[in-house]
This record gives sequence, C-alpha cells and structure tokens, in this order.
Amino acid sequence: MKKYFIYTLLALMFPALQAQQVLSLEEAIQMALENNYGIRVAQNELAVDENNVHPGQVGYLPKLDLSSGANISRGSSTAGFAVRDEEGNNVIDPATGKFQVREVSVPGVTTWNANAGLNISYTVFDGFGRKTNYEILEANVLQSREQLQNTIETTISQVVNAYYQVARLSNTFEIQKKAVEVSVVRLERAQTQRDFGTGTRLLVLNAEVDLNADSLALANAALNLENAKRNMLAVLAADLTDDFQVDPTVRFSESRSLAGLWDDALAANPSLKLLDVSRRLSELNLRLAEASRLPRLDVTGSYGYRYSDNGPVSFVLTTESLNLSGGASLSFPIYNGGQLKRQIENAEINIRSNQLRYEEAKTNLERDLRNALANYTNSLQVLQLQQKSLQAAQLNFDQTKEQYDLGQANNTQFREAQLNLIRVQNQLNDLRYDTKLFEIELQRLTGELGK
Repeated sequence: MKKYFIYTLLALMFPALQAQQVLSLEEAIQMALENNYGIRVAQNELAVDENNVHPGQVGYLPKLDLSSGANISRGSSTAGFAVRDEEGNNVIDPATGKFQVREVSVPGVTTWNANAGLNISYTVFDGFGRKTNYEILEANVLQSREQLQNTIETTISQVVNAYYQVARLSNTFEIQKKAVEVSVVRLERAQTQRDFGTGTRLLVLNAEVDLNADSLALANAALNLENAKRNMLAVLAADLTDDFQVDPTVRFSESRSLAGLWDDALAANPSLKLLDVSRRLSELNLRLAEASRLPRLDVTGSYGYRYSDNGPVSFVLTTESLNLSGGASLSFPIYNGGQLKRQIENAEINIRSNQLRYEEAKTNLERDLRNALANYTNSLQVLQLQQKSLQAAQLNFDQTKEQYDLGQANNTQFREAQLNLIRVQNQLNDLRYDTKLFEIELQRLTGELGK
C-alpha cells in the first residue's frame, strides 16, 4: 500500500509527468525557427535591405516631376488711356506738355493664370559615388543575411541545449524512480521480516529513512524536469502549459581533425563573416568619401505650358506659351573647411579598427575551437571509461542484492551498492549529454548548426 501511496502522491504533485506527446529535436528546432521573435525581426530587416538594392535608390535613374499650378485674383482696377485725335495721334496737354490721359475705373476685375510643366534631372557623373553606394546596399544585404544566420544558429543552439537538458533530467527522473522502487521493495522486505520475527524495528526504520530520502530526490528530479520543460517551451515561443516528452537518444558524430574544423570555421562561422562584412563596409565608406573629391555633372530639362488671363484693363488680355529648356551644371569641390579630409582619415581609421576586430575574432575563434575539440575528445574517452564503471556498479549491485536476498549482505552493504549505482548512473547520464553539448558547440563554431 505504501508503494502505491508514494506513486499516487507524486502523480498529484507532478501531473505533467504523464506526458503524451513525444517531441523530436528536429520538430523542436522547426518550431523555434517559425516562432522565434528574434528570427522574425531579422527576416524583416533582411527584406528591407533587399528592397533597397535598386538602381533608383542611389541615383542611377533620372528624376521626373510633373508640376502644375493656378491662381486667381479679383479686385477693382483703374487704368489710364492716352487721348488720341482723329488721326490717331496722342493729344498733348498744352498746360503740362504731357500726353493727355483718360482714366477708366473698372470694378470687379478678375485675372487668373495657370501653368503645368514636366521637369527632368539626371546626374551624369558624381565621382563614382552611385556605384559605391550601390555596393554598400549590396553589402548591407550580406550583413543582414549573416545577422539572420547568426540569430538562427544562436536559436538552434538554445533549443538543442534546452532539449538535451530535458532529456538529461528525464533520465535522472527515471534513475531516481527505479531507486524508489528498489527502496520500496526493501522496506516491504524489512516489514515482512519483522512480522515473522526474523527482522528488527531498526531495519524497518533504516529502510523508511532511505525510502524517504529517495522519494525526496525523486520529487526534486520531477520539479527540475518540469522547470526545464517550461524553459524549453519559452525558447520555442510555445504555450508554457503544453506538455511533451523528448527522445533521450544521443548519437555522436565521427571525430574530425582540427585542420578541417578550422577551415570550416573560417568559411562559415557567422560571427566571423559578420566582421568580414563590416570590414568590407568600412572600405566602401572610404571609397565614398574619396568620391567627393571628384567633379559632379548634372543635366536638367523641362517642358512647360503657361496661360494667363490679364483682365479687361490690360494691354495684353491673354498670354499663352509653351517652353522647352535644358541645362547642365558642373561642380568641382575645392575646399570645404577640411571636412572631406577628416572624413577620409576617419574612414581609414575605421578600416584599421575593423581589421583588428577581425583578427581578434579569429584568435578567439581558434581558441574556442581548440577548447571545444579538446573537451569533446576528452569527454568521449571519459564516456567509455564511465560506461565500464556503470557495468561494474551494476554487477556489484546485482551481486549484493542477491546476497542481501540470501541474508549474506546487511542493509548497509546493500544501501552502499544501491547509492553507488545511482551515483554512477547519474554521472554517466550527465557525461553523455555534456559530451553531446560539446559536439553542438563545435558545430556552432564551424557554422554547421544552421545548415
């Protein structure tokens, strides 16, 4: 009865342990790639940079504008007209010696005009600035792609670490559950022996203490497992109330040489490729600054229509015109307060700084790669030794249990053999997944995770 009571209690405390769905690592990675917020933002940024790669973005295409306008005015006007004789000559006022003028006031005079024009402008030459700006746009796309790839690989690394942490703790839970089962059988045996007079109350108490300790360890293992599952669901951007199981199987890739890993890392490491793009951008910015030293040639053209109604008091009542015009302007920078010189100097400094960052990143990458390979190789060797230790611990436990059942081993010897087996099982479990994570780190450094 105590055995069923313990399992019922654990089921009530940790109902999610009764998992139904088995989630594979590939499914978890796919879910994260679809739902991860950082990846979706990086994809949008890449789309924007790809849209910007267009000849019109840097001035390779002409600029064409259509303009039009109209205005109207209304008011009173007074006009002076020269007085003419019958022959049509202007009459001179003898008192002033000037032409005689007859003033006419016209109220409510309306005048208006309208115009429309088509204007075109084009830069023929700008010191190769357009070409450099276009290359900068292309480099921005490369940078966004590497940032997206970096985000993808970081996310995959987080998913893999979280997945194997769940697998590790799942095995820990199973190991501890078997320990509880063994302790339950031992307690039942001690109680039976006491009931038949072949055991003592002390043996029962010792068995109860050990069972309580194993049950507490099982409860902690269950809690750690549930927390690890929630952590993984957060990485997947999934509902934190979902329940699942993972595949605890671990397979290791064949060992590779440092030279091959280094070549792959130089070619595909996303962080190193990002710095390489930054170095390229700094070189393009220098070329862009130097382009400002060269002359600039712009051409313009326009075709326009204009109509004016000048009102009844104007000498010219209406005007209408069509105009076609063109022009060109050539500018050559001579001196701008030394700004151009400072821009070029700063661009050269940025090139040197980005080169230093690149070299530093290469040094750090080589160090991390050597460390990861050493950790992975050493863990594989230790794993083989630990598997032999598990075989020995299992054999020792089986023999001790057989002797215990025959009354040839005492409780202390049996418990020591049991604890030793649990310890070796947990060590092997932890070592197996630590080794796998070392392998994942090698794949991350060589840019293989996102492939």
